[in-house]
Amino acid sequence: MDAGCGSGVSTEYLVHLNPLAEVIGIDLSAGTLAVAQERCQRSGVADRVQFKQLSLFDADQLPGEFDLINSVGVLHHTADPIRGIQALAQKLAPGGIFHIFVYAELGRWEIRLMQEAIALLQSDRQGDYTHGVKVGRQIFAALPEQNRLKQREKERWSIENHRDECFADMYVHPQEIDYNIPTLKKLIEASGLDFVGFSNPTVWQLERLIGSNPELIDRASQLDEWGTLSPY
Repeated sequence: MDAGCGSGVSTEYLVHLNPLAEVIGIDLSAGTLAVAQERCQRSGVADRVQFKQLSLFDADQLPGEFDLINSVGVLHHTADPIRGIQALAQKLAPGGIFHIFVYAELGRWEIRLMQEAIALLQSDRQGDYTHGVKVGRQIFAALPEQNRLKQREKERWSIENHRDECFADMYVHPQEIDYNIPTLKKLIEASGLDFVGFSNPTVWQLERLIGSNPELIDRASQLDEWGTLSPY
């Protein structure tokens, strides 16, 4: 299951990588599901994927269980991520894998500041996407060239955010929760599932960062994968 599949980019990817699997994508938006369906038709895999207009909170309406549940860029946009992850976890087959992606505080501090600035200057028009995009673009245009928010936008997101809908999704989204390691740990624990690991394990290898100091590595060996003291 691709939970919150949007326009089907990840869904199509899953279908091609798992030629013997049956894949289902769910999303609230009928418009993006239509794009997802067309995407899979064009790539010749439409016969092995189903799309349903369904909230991930209502995943229990789907029959059976899933060996793999993928939910990328969705949980942090819900009003209740814990309820969302619990609803999906109940559909995971024994021994299955649940892959999630949520926003990180450290990676989005510039975005968060711009979101707050736009909301402040929108005042009572918060929630008006068109107005929010206009205000946001005015802010970026007025900021000094050396401003870090402006520089970051140019370096990372300006090509994608040339489209108003992308700009709005990043800076004018009405609901977003960003995570750090402790809050991510709480989210995963709430699912009732076992934490297997991060999908980019090399990034988290302390040897890559402090391997030149054996004493620090020895101290780190007393910690678990969450950075807390291990009871063993």
